[in-house]
Amino acid sequence: MLGLAPAGLEKKFNKYLECHGLKPSDSSSSRLRVAGFSSDRVPPLKVRTKLTNLESPLNFARFYLHELLPRSAHKVLYLDADTIVHGDAVELYDAALPHDELCAATLRKQTLGAKGVASLKGDRLQKRFRERYHAKLPLHEHGFNAGVFVFNLRAWAELNLTSEVEHWIRANNAEQLYALGSQPPLTLSILGARHATGRCQPLPSEWHLDCLGCLGAGRLKTAEQLSAAK
Repeated sequence: MLGLAPAGLEKKFNKYLECHGLKPSDSSSSRLRVAGFSSDRVPPLKVRTKLTNLESPLNFARFYLHELLPRSAHKVLYLDADTIVHGDAVELYDAALPHDELCAATLRKQTLGAKGVASLKGDRLQKRFRERYHAKLPLHEHGFNAGVFVFNLRAWAELNLTSEVEHWIRANNAEQLYALGSQPPLTLSILGARHATGRCQPLPSEWHLDCLGCLGAGRLKTAEQLSAAK
């Protein structure tokens, strides 16, 4: 297990974990290790949202895990810091990507082009996607939530998806192609992968109870959903 902390705060994060009964080690073979992630590794960020936490470079650290993990690692289960784990995450890791798929995540109910999903609908973004991948941005596809995200680390490196993500970050800085933070460049890079046929395998719903804590009609969770959630 790898815990990510801002570069320079590794020791403080280690002490925090030790206070909660965990024993991280600096060894690459340790069951729990803390790695520092420097904001210098990410292109300059211009996040257009009121959610300032999306500006944190740690939101983008998942794009560099092939540099932080041992070369023997062939897939990764990534969890956002605000995730509540209520089951054995090893089960999810073992079951995901059985046929070497690119990634697995919870698919959203809305399609990328649906009303209310404004982040990826601009004509300029459509043009830039077609220029880069020679295919139309598939707005009929369902988006995904990468807060719980399993991805094929070897395929990620072979497809050079870190460079693709960085391309979209820089393009967005220059042209304001989308809003929000790390999710849009990840989505664009996945959809553009493998000659614009890249897709994520859907996770079983119990492994990611999306939008826990959201308010509004149809968004509150039932007792059954809560009891089944892992």
